[in-house]
Amino acid sequence: MKGLNGAGRHSMSKPAPVFILCGGLGTRLRKIESRPKAIIPIAGLPFLTYSLRLLRRQGFRRFHLLVGVGAEAVVSTFTGSEFSYSREEEPLGTGGALGLARDLAARNNLILNGDSYAELLYSDLLSAHRARGREGTHGLTLFALPMDECADYGAVEVDPEGRVTAFREKGVRGFGLINAGVYAAGGGFFRDLPAGSYSLEKDVLPELAARGRLWARSGRFFFRDIGTPERLALAQKEFRWIRARFAEDVGDGRPATGGG
Repeated sequence: MKGLNGAGRHSMSKPAPVFILCGGLGTRLRKIESRPKAIIPIAGLPFLTYSLRLLRRQGFRRFHLLVGVGAEAVVSTFTGSEFSYSREEEPLGTGGALGLARDLAARNNLILNGDSYAELLYSDLLSAHRARGREGTHGLTLFALPMDECADYGAVEVDPEGRVTAFREKGVRGFGLINAGVYAAGGGFFRDLPAGSYSLEKDVLPELAARGRLWARSGRFFFRDIGTPERLALAQKEFRWIRARFAEDVGDGRPATGGG
């Protein structure tokens, strides 16, 4: 999988809308950081800015921010005609937040976690999911990252046809494919989501796997989540280099501000 500069700018005639989960409680960071993870400054920029710039380079132009705790701070940071917001009145979990936003879904959709950055070609994932045809309308395809030690994340088990067959719990040591928190979804997936509070990862994905509607596309790419103090500290160092690459890209033409 090529990195940011190698990927270039991928043009799409009808870019899919991007749903970004920004409503998490951030319990593991609470002792050191109370702000929503999407707006925590990383190397001087709100963290989500990096994903937004990468997405824009690849032709994406519609961003649905799913906000909950700290919603006003996220909304005031990321403004403009590209953005719409789906607000939780009470914590709904990652699955419930997507269910609340179901009316915004298109035929093909991209879903991202707002507290992680995956440097890859998102159109590859959408193309792989579209290739599933009608079977993929009500399912998901996720990007999986090979990792030598996946105990902190858990892992997905994948069959030769690319279907996810099982999930390995966190704490089990050794090599595995981790879920990078990036998904391509058909419109039927959103329509099938119930109302209420529930988890995408713990409730929805295992059910989809049991029904044969969850697939994985794997590859090596730069990935960082900032869900723990240790990973947040790592990101502060790593993203100095990533921000420098943004600044060197003369074709970007966007100022280094929160909204990108």
